[in-house]
Amino acid sequence: MIAIITAMEVEFMSFYKQIRIEGKADVPTGGIFRATLKGKDVVAIQSGIGEERAIRAVRFLIEKYSVRFIISTGVAGALSPELRTGDIVIGEKVLSRKGMFYSNKTMVTNCTESCKELGMKYITGVILTSAEFIASNSKKKSLHEEYGAMAVEMESAFIAEYAAGKGIPFLVIRAISDTADTSFNIDFQKIEKNGKITFLRYLAYFSLHPLLYLELRKHREACSKAVSHLYPLIKEVINRLSVF
Repeated sequence: MIAIITAMEVEFMSFYKQIRIEGKADVPTGGIFRATLKGKDVVAIQSGIGEERAIRAVRFLIEKYSVRFIISTGVAGALSPELRTGDIVIGEKVLSRKGMFYSNKTMVTNCTESCKELGMKYITGVILTSAEFIASNSKKKSLHEEYGAMAVEMESAFIAEYAAGKGIPFLVIRAISDTADTSFNIDFQKIEKNGKITFLRYLAYFSLHPLLYLELRKHREACSKAVSHLYPLIKEVINRLSVF
């Protein structure tokens, strides 16, 4: 079985809406569903944001299912100034404060070939996993210079570490939502819970900060554009796993 792990609802539901066309096995109750994709069993889970939730999700999948491959995916913020919204970053390496972890080489090759086949702009390199949301362009610049990372997110290195400990091949694929020169004024922790914007938090926050609504709308549009690139790519990657 192939496991797909995403953090946010927008990422998870993008896969659900597409994969169900090919034949669903379960409905997404509690942020998890099983399906058949390209003749292969797939299980997808929405972990929520951050280390604790990512580890809980990957541990659950490995304990409950016969997982042979793990794909950590979703959106990421660009650290490299050459990246634009919708570009694909293939994490040959993922880095966190706990160390460096390596995606499976064959899966990386499959992903690069899939990007070429689909005509997608992509780059391979280091993805940084941060314990906090990186909001300022100055911070992005300093992280790029310090670590040489192409993009930043908040889950993949923790998933990779757990998968590596279990001897399960993994791959990190991220689509860029915000560019390196983008800064945010929104405090996303005030409006989200487990990767999902909740109505009461949303209402309370934007009643106090109405001018930030347009910033949120722009960010959500960028996320939607980014995740729309992920499904066809992951479908092709999974198709190529038949020769792995």
